[in-house]
Amino acid sequence: MINGEDLFKITDIKVCLTDKENNEINNKIEHFINSMHGANQSIAYYQEKRNAEPNKIIKDLFLGKKAEFLAMYALHKNYNFPIVEIDTEIKSIRNKSWKPDLLFNTISNKYPNVHVKSCSEPTYDYCKD
Repeated sequence: MINGEDLFKITDIKVCLTDKENNEINNKIEHFINSMHGANQSIAYYQEKRNAEPNKIIKDLFLGKKAEFLAMYALHKNYNFPIVEIDTEIKSIRNKSWKPDLLFNTISNKYPNVHVKSCSEPTYDYCKD
């Protein structure tokens, strides 16, 4: 924390969130993840198909969704992209899609839609990419 703000790095753009913004985002993500424990949901899928550890699955889901929020704020604050709603709708495995994460183009065609990819800091350090 720096001056009451969480600091995140997206490539070489820094995003500062107030405690209030960070808490609101975290609460939305936690609600999203808590709703994913049922059958045909991501947590069950990763446990069954990839033999993944439940705590790692939850951390990965949290990281990925947090990255979407941070990317949206970074693009908004640095390049005047519009604020868009982050998709936190729970979908069954068969109804998931490959559509972009940030649908800026639905607001104005002058903005591209954006796919967001994330990884943990240890993975980033290992890959150096």
